[in-house]
Amino acid sequence: MGQLGHPGESRLGRDDKIAVEMSKIKHAIRSGASEHEIMELIMEAQIPEDFLGLTGSVSMTMKAAFANNKKADSSYFWRLFEKTQRACDYFFNGNFYIRAWVCARTLRDSGMTDDVLEMIVPELSLLRNGKWCLVAWSYYVCERVENSLGPGSCTSLTYLNTEAILHDQHFTSVIESIFDDESRLRHWLLRD
Repeated sequence: MGQLGHPGESRLGRDDKIAVEMSKIKHAIRSGASEHEIMELIMEAQIPEDFLGLTGSVSMTMKAAFANNKKADSSYFWRLFEKTQRACDYFFNGNFYIRAWVCARTLRDSGMTDDVLEMIVPELSLLRNGKWCLVAWSYYVCERVENSLGPGSCTSLTYLNTEAILHDQHFTSVIESIFDDESRLRHWLLRD
């Protein structure tokens, strides 16, 4: 089996990323950028580049958007949520299922019923009819990467490379193990 991820790949540490993003924001301010342009840079700086950071950000920005929906400045939260969702889809090469599952899981955990979930997350039936397997598999791959390379190491490139290495040998056994545990199955199906 090939090596998991690429420990030598160019990846900025969290502190380095913050320094780079702050430098961009300072430069924009000094060069007379509009308030809108500066806010866009601030939003970009808030979007993590690793699997768990990004999926957590989808959940948190969704909660913030819903919590601030009635406030005058709610457009900021909705724009950040939309940007975070796009970044999540991009992370997974355009596949929507992780983003949709995270949104549904967030709503489910906050007490939403299936009727409400179906209205807000139209992909719910797709998730329950098979895409949940891809979500569970993706979290397994992330766990393998982070166990091998450390917390925050599951970038898009590392994830995609590791997924390609592990898929043929492990996908079926990982999904079968979920079927053997009803509480895990209910979790991935969003039925708990």
